[in-house]
Amino acid sequence: ANLPVVVAFADQADNLTLSQTGYLDRYTEGLGRGRVNLPTDPDDGVVRWILLGPNGPGLAAALAKQTGLWTPSDEAETLPLALARNESPDFAAYPLHAVPLLPASWLAGKFVFIGGNLPHSDLHRTPLAAISPLRQGTMPGVMIHAHAFNQLISNVRLRETPPWALVPVGFLLALLTTSALGLGLNLRI
Repeated sequence: ANLPVVVAFADQADNLTLSQTGYLDRYTEGLGRGRVNLPTDPDDGVVRWILLGPNGPGLAAALAKQTGLWTPSDEAETLPLALARNESPDFAAYPLHAVPLLPASWLAGKFVFIGGNLPHSDLHRTPLAAISPLRQGTMPGVMIHAHAFNQLISNVRLRETPPWALVPVGFLLALLTTSALGLGLNLRI
């Protein structure tokens, strides 16, 4: 079977040395490549977007495109990331040494992401950090890439609020706060 294979990569822009990028180029020759980077919000470091470009697609976008299940519709560099908060895990995760023991049917017809889930490495804050006590809302990078891939092939789209729409909301909140303070109401937040 012709299975799509996409390898995560980085380059000198990601602080790799020339020797490291040379090794990655040789290792990934002939394979699909997707950037391992996860775009973070510069204000709080939270991963909020799926990387689509401009210097090559992110891992999720590269795999989704290679499978033919997703076609980029515009020239956007990122898409808002949609994470669903469920009490049960969204994806099955197995330790690598246990994979040979799994029934073949468990992996048949599935997309497999291979990556690390280390307690102090490659953990990223997500928008769920505000509501999730588990690991203070962090998620392994490989799991974020899996969510992003699922979002792309499922055609789930979030819309970011345009800046002009925030002005009336801010004005209304300021008016309500001023009115409450003027009336001497005891507000507790």
